[in-house]
Amino acid sequence: MLAQLRISNFALIEDLDVSFYDSFQVLIGQTGAGKSLIVEALGLLLGKRADLSKVRDEKKKAVVEGTFTFKEDFLKAHPDLGEYLEDGSLTVSRVLLPSKSAVSRINGETVSLSVVREVMGQVLDIHSQFDSSLLYDKKSYLPLLDSFGKSDKAFLKAKDGYQKAYSDYLKLKKQKEEFVSNNDLSRKDFLEYQVNEIESKHLGENEIENLEEELSSLENYENLENAYQEFSKVLSETDFSESLSGLDRTLNLFNGTVLEKEAQSLKEKLLDAQDALSELDEKYGDLDFSPDRIEAINERLFDLKDLQHKYGKTTSEILDYLKKSKEKLENLSHFDEEKERLEKEEKAKFDEVMTCASSLSKERNRLAEGLSEKVNAELNDLGLKEGGFKVAMMNREPDQNGSDDVSFLICMNKGGNFLPLKDAASGGEASRLSLALKAVFNHLLPYDTLVFDEIDTGISGNVATKAGKKLSEIAKDSSVIAITHLPQVAALADHFFYVYKETEGENTVSHLKEIEGEEVVEKIASLLSGEEVTKEALSAAKALLKQNKK
Repeated sequence: MLAQLRISNFALIEDLDVSFYDSFQVLIGQTGAGKSLIVEALGLLLGKRADLSKVRDEKKKAVVEGTFTFKEDFLKAHPDLGEYLEDGSLTVSRVLLPSKSAVSRINGETVSLSVVREVMGQVLDIHSQFDSSLLYDKKSYLPLLDSFGKSDKAFLKAKDGYQKAYSDYLKLKKQKEEFVSNNDLSRKDFLEYQVNEIESKHLGENEIENLEEELSSLENYENLENAYQEFSKVLSETDFSESLSGLDRTLNLFNGTVLEKEAQSLKEKLLDAQDALSELDEKYGDLDFSPDRIEAINERLFDLKDLQHKYGKTTSEILDYLKKSKEKLENLSHFDEEKERLEKEEKAKFDEVMTCASSLSKERNRLAEGLSEKVNAELNDLGLKEGGFKVAMMNREPDQNGSDDVSFLICMNKGGNFLPLKDAASGGEASRLSLALKAVFNHLLPYDTLVFDEIDTGISGNVATKAGKKLSEIAKDSSVIAITHLPQVAALADHFFYVYKETEGENTVSHLKEIEGEEVVEKIASLLSGEEVTKEALSAAKALLKQNKK
């Protein structure tokens, strides 16, 4: 429930702090007292755009903050709210700053407006006489019908089966489209030209990199030759090779002594050194430092530059491009048969989608009958006994939700035609129809808190009493706050709040307070008789409240 509401520096509201209850509550007061401001402030908690002109004192920030506490069953139905809770509660605030900007917070942490909408869209709902979300938004009809079947196993099975089939169909369709896109027959000649161009160069593995390394060595030939000559000079002057041979012979003298092991180890190292010397000398001798070799390497690298420019900088990139191009050519050679195969699979899957769609439509038609019965029962409770409500189903092109086009129709007079809600319902009828729909769907998936802003407009007398009873029934599933001018509705509430305004100095300020006892009788009487409360009005108010207690 909305446990606490705090509003400061917002339009006529200077500072308001009020506690609410988990029950049916009404806000009453004269027109213009500020009831609509409270609804507007609650709208900010839902994530509605802030009207920064409503900041009372432009030098200060305006704050709207609501603290919600939840029943265990509600949290089980909305498990994703858990990550936003703090000690089991949720505090949401909107701050309008003097800088003409707004800040949103959940439990003190700054969040985006979209997060506020996502979270609070599950918690709070504001329904007014101008609210067309249930009556006039045709896009909401299918989700509402499906929510009616949220516990129906046959419907859920049919829906899951359809969505799986449709998902598989989309994957196949995408696979076929990608195959056709990636295997454009008009590119066949060009691909063949590219393959021939690369293959004509007879490019070897890592050839470009090896040639570049060799060329670098050849271009440093002078440095290499000087280094080798200096090395040979030192080697000949010290007669290093002969010294190694002598050392090798003398190390044999240690055989049979305690140093035999160390002597043999050194002997092996001397042999390794001799091998390394031979290898260095041999490799130097094999090097081709001729100008012809340098020229040949440069010509080959120049010849390969064009491939590098078109297909990749490295040998591996060029060869990889060649491999992929060959694969594409191979696919193109089997293009027609592969395309035909994919098209057959796609058609088979689409046929499966339509079969599943038919099963889903059958289940939805069954749900539609049940929903119509439920809404008509609610309408009957609200005094709309003539005509009736029904859900009409039409076929359309399938999408992720099926192939059903859902319409909500109403007949307001017995024997009349069923028409779309927006064309048939008006005034008090629209209020009752909207209230009936809200009663049905909130019972299926309740909000934590429901706010009804003068939804009883256009009704009176016995029908008003029925509307009040309906609000009281809804309060069994959700905390209900109703703003009303009807004494029949107000008298049925569990708790009463009075909205009024006073002139304080040069300013007008709106206030809200909870009222009890005789003050409740007086305020309900004022709804009956106006500003001047008569004895008759007081007596009638007491009778209404007494009837409520019964």
